Amino acid sequence: DRTKLGAELDYIKRDDTLDANGRQRPILIQSSESTLIERLHINEFLYEAQQNRNPVPMIVEKIAHLLELLHSSQTQADQYLSDLSKSNSLVSALRNKNMALFEQTSTFEAHKSRMLIKYCINLFEAAETTFLNLEGLNFTAKEIQEAIQMMKRYDYHEKVTVLRLKDNGLSDDSVNQITQVLFDVPYLKTVDLRNNCFTEAAINQLKATLKSMEGMTSVNMTPEGMLTAHSGNQVRLVLDCTQQSEKPRSLEL
Repeated sequence: DRTKLGAELDYIKRDDTLDANGRQRPILIQSSESTLIERLHINEFLYEAQQNRNPVPMIVEKIAHLLELLHSSQTQADQYLSDLSKSNSLVSALRNKNMALFEQTSTFEAHKSRMLIKYCINLFEAAETTFLNLEGLNFTAKEIQEAIQMMKRYDYHEKVTVLRLKDNGLSDDSVNQITQVLFDVPYLKTVDLRNNCFTEAAINQLKATLKSMEGMTSVNMTPEGMLTAHSGNQVRLVLDCTQQSEKPRSLEL
């Protein structure tokens, strides 16, 4: 009989959610996917409400509070969506503008390259001087390469003794082209590379190139970047790499 009664009591406790002392257990909410239960103190409220004989007013008040929070959150979400839509529209418009500017810039660069090469061809055809002045023309590595080819085509490379490439915005990407000039222009005595964007590593690479050239016995470099190559006691070639600056950053689409 005692065992039967114990089983019936256990059944009643489970069915009526009673604890070991026969008191009704509070109904609580468990969630492993959200922190709202802790942030809104839901379980604390449920425990307190279930201790009262009439929890309905408290529940109604809590529901009204939650609805107010939901309304505020919905209003903020709508505002965020509106701002996001405006931002996406602005980004799209700016991207289209950038694409148009990129196309115009590409057209300008192509036109500039043609004009620079035409300018060099006019100089080579005239062949009036051994001083090739290409200062401040914004030559790129590609355009220097094309100028070297035109120089050979017009047999001008054996006439140049002074090459001025000052203030062209040249960077380390152009070192190979400068090296090619040193080898392809046999009577070159002075190369002016001031006011460009060569790093110390690039200048050291040019120094190594001078050392490797046939007939060079020594190469001196000042702290400012002036390279002087000697063939015996005679100054064979001077590279003025002073007054370098940092390469400006380019924008990527």
